Amino acid sequence: PLNYEDVKKCMKQLHAFHDLKLKVNHEFDIFGQMEFYETLWEGMPSVYKDYEKTKANVLSLKSYIDAHAGEKVLTHIDAVPDNFLFVEKDGKEEIRLIDWEYAGMQDPHVDVAMFCIYSLYNKRQVDRLISAYFTEGCDDATRVKIYCYIAACGLLWSNWCEYKRNLGVEFGEYSLRQYRYAIDDYIYEFPAGLVEPGEDFKEAGIRELKEETGLTLTPVSVDPAYERPYFTTIGMTDESCATVFGYAAGEVSNEGLEDSEALEIVLADKEEVKRILKEENVAIMTAYMLMHFLHDSETFGFLKEMDL
Repeated sequence: PLNYEDVKKCMKQLHAFHDLKLKVNHEFDIFGQMEFYETLWEGMPSVYKDYEKTKANVLSLKSYIDAHAGEKVLTHIDAVPDNFLFVEKDGKEEIRLIDWEYAGMQDPHVDVAMFCIYSLYNKRQVDRLISAYFTEGCDDATRVKIYCYIAACGLLWSNWCEYKRNLGVEFGEYSLRQYRYAIDDYIYEFPAGLVEPGEDFKEAGIRELKEETGLTLTPVSVDPAYERPYFTTIGMTDESCATVFGYAAGEVSNEGLEDSEALEIVLADKEEVKRILKEENVAIMTAYMLMHFLHDSETFGFLKEMDL
């Protein structure tokens, strides 16, 4: 899913399949399947405390989807990267779609959404995939509809993962990411965590960065006023946060993440930082640091020793 040339080939093959407009006598009902998997929990509550709110939000998308759904044709439903098989025949490359167990009548654009959520794509990657499928351009209404499908299908597979979890089968990050598509809510922030017994906050910062990104942090020496703990939400909690400044090195990795964590590591240049600040949800301390990154000509120039 990260090789865009291969992705374009897959989308070309998928579009050609949809253009055949094949018909069968059964339909894949996204919202019906969502409810079905929930019934398999047999009264067990969702592990997500905001599930009912999230479900209501997803169900509210149905009217938009119904109003903009295209002609229903035979749709693969499980059109994920693993099911596009690249083979060579008579010296030529061919692509074959395999694993048709979920196939049924549906809006073919559901297949585009399914490819996105299985690939754990972010919004930029989703838009890039849409461009690969719609080579002549995609109108705004269709694009929004695909976003709606991503949310609905995310909750569908999240419910399936919860059913499997009750049977003792864990899907880790995949399950969490499917639910994230349903709530459509990510926050950009720097690696962070609690100071564990026996640690100081610098040691905690080094550990958290390593666990969450695989990178090794070398702290820089700064005036204590810049790194001592400060309060974050006065009137609601006595929590305080300290900032550890430094340089990171090594190879990016998510191998240190716990199964309950769903993080995407982003290495951003100044252009990407501008976009993040304009378009994304950002933790306030992270936002301030990103602003410094944009405007300071000298790295950590704002940390020069105070003249007290």
